[in-house]
Parts: sequence; C-alpha cells; structure tokens
Amino acid sequence: MHITAVVLMFIWISPALYRAWRMARFFQIEEYQNGRFIVWLRSRRERWFPRHAALVMLGGVIAAFVIQLAEIDVPLISFLFWVVVAGYLVLPEPVKETKKEFVRTPRAMRIIVTAFVLLALLIVILSLFFTRNMGGDAQVQLSTVSIVGFIAYLLSPMALSTGNLLMYPVEEKLRGRFRERARQKLIDSGATVIGITGSYGKTSTKTYLAHILSGRYKVLPTPRSYNTLMGVSLAINEDLDLAFGYNYFIAEMGAYVPGEIAEICELVKPKISIVTAVGAMHLERFGSIENVIRAKYEIVEGLPPDGLAVFNGDDANVLGMAERSYPENRIMVSRDGLEAAR
Repeated sequence: MHITAVVLMFIWISPALYRAWRMARFFQIEEYQNGRFIVWLRSRRERWFPRHAALVMLGGVIAAFVIQLAEIDVPLISFLFWVVVAGYLVLPEPVKETKKEFVRTPRAMRIIVTAFVLLALLIVILSLFFTRNMGGDAQVQLSTVSIVGFIAYLLSPMALSTGNLLMYPVEEKLRGRFRERARQKLIDSGATVIGITGSYGKTSTKTYLAHILSGRYKVLPTPRSYNTLMGVSLAINEDLDLAFGYNYFIAEMGAYVPGEIAEICELVKPKISIVTAVGAMHLERFGSIENVIRAKYEIVEGLPPDGLAVFNGDDANVLGMAERSYPENRIMVSRDGLEAAR
C-alpha cells in the first residue's frame, strides 16, 4: 500500500470515532438497550444516513473520478483532497438544546472504547483487504481507503451496539450489583416510596409533591428526569443518606415499552403510586395507546394490596385504571367535578 494511503487510512478513523462519540449520548438516553437504540436510529433517515455527509462523499468520489480521467498523477493532491473530505465530517455541529447531556459514566466509556477499537480495526482490515491487489496506483488506493472510511463512519452507531453486546456479560454483572445495593439501601432507610408515572406531568407533579411534603417531612425526590431503572438506582446510591433519616422517597418512573415500570417497582417497592395522564407520547415506540395504558398501569400493579393509588380522574384512560378496583385504597383527583373524586 502506498504511504499516502496508509496515512489516509488512519486519518479516516477520526470521523468514524467522532460520530460514535456523538451517538453515545443517544445510546445512553436509550438506556444502552440495543433494540431501543436501533428503533430510534431508524425512525429518521438523517440519524442513520446523514445527508450532508453523503453529499460531501459523493462529491469526493466524482472529483476523484475526474482526476483519474484527466490522468493527473499527483497522489499528494488526491491525498489532501480526501483529508479535506474527512475533516469536513468532524466539524462540530451547531449547538442544539438537549434534554439530557451525555454523562461519562464508567459503563459509557467502556462501551465507547470498545466501539473505537472495532471501528479502527474495521477500517484497517478492510483497507488492507481491498487495496492488496491494486499494485502501485496510489490514487485508486486513496479513493478506496476513503470509501472504506466513509462506510465505517456510517456504521459507527452500530459499533456502539456491537460493543455493548461484547461487554454485556461484564456490564450485566456490574448492573446487578448496583441495583442490589440500591434496593438494600432503600430498605435500610425505611423511607416510604411514592411512585409517579404518566405520559406527561411526572416531573412537575414530583416537584410539587416534594415541596409540599418537605414542609413537615424529610423528602428525597429523584433528580431531574432520572426516571429509568438505572437512573433511580443511581439516585438512591448517590443521594440517599441513611444518616439523614428520610421519610419519603419519590421516584419518577418513565417507560418506552411495557415492562420497564414494573422493573422499577420491583426495585423500589412503592407504597403509594400516582398516575398523571396517558397520552400519545412515544407512541412510535409503544405501538398503540393500549400498550401505553398497560405500561403505565404497572405502577399500580406494583403496589401491595394495602397500598394507595392516586389517579387523575379527568383523564379517561387513567380513570379506566381506577375502575379496575385495585388496590382497595384508591383516590381519584378531579378539577372537572368528577363525582367519584375525593
């Protein structure tokens, strides 16, 4: 392989790694779940096949073809041209408002490092494979290496998923220990757990409730939008001070698919549950309103028979949950004068 092609091969690793780094935030938001991440990735073409990158690469291939036809045998020109193309793909994107910033947790960094190694190996191995029979044509080698680098750039989100699979045995063992530590710590605290869920209004309701209760009791709500299994576990392990003597722990619970709220309930064992609303949020993930209702109702099913469930009676779907007669102690809240509301 020509020396310029070897150098370019390593340069093209940078765009692939850069895109994997950017995608790591979304992978983290999806709780490192490959299925959820792939659904998110496929929901918009720009996420898995960015148009700006494809247009730049197409222009590069056309330009390389023209250079070849013109018989301009100056590898340095082609090399610099492809360096510019690769460099364009690592230009920072405009700053956008984000609901959750990327957190450099140990797990995230382990997955990212694994993905980086996979992408680097992919570019090196494929570049060597496809250029092995090209003789001394440096410009063809440069174009081939660039195409391989661009393919790796497109596949960088999947490198995160693959890295996650490779690290799964290690991560599952660590996560299990982390959840068990949170479960035992919450039991030791003796705090009564209040769970809150709903398609919207969870965080606001949690904030108001914590403020009201804190006038008389010691209350710990989950921070910001920490409403996943690992997010709630993190809040318990990091913020729950056993010496402080908390009376209440308020856990916001979110879900993208049925079963996720049930897992959180299994962890924290709520004694009181609140359902704010059922709407079409994340319907592309749930598939139907019925699945949303089923997922939100898990917070009621997670109560003991002597638990308390609080329902927003002004939401027809939530009212339907209250009419299922579990648990025996139920409170319906209404602003619209619902007769059954207490």
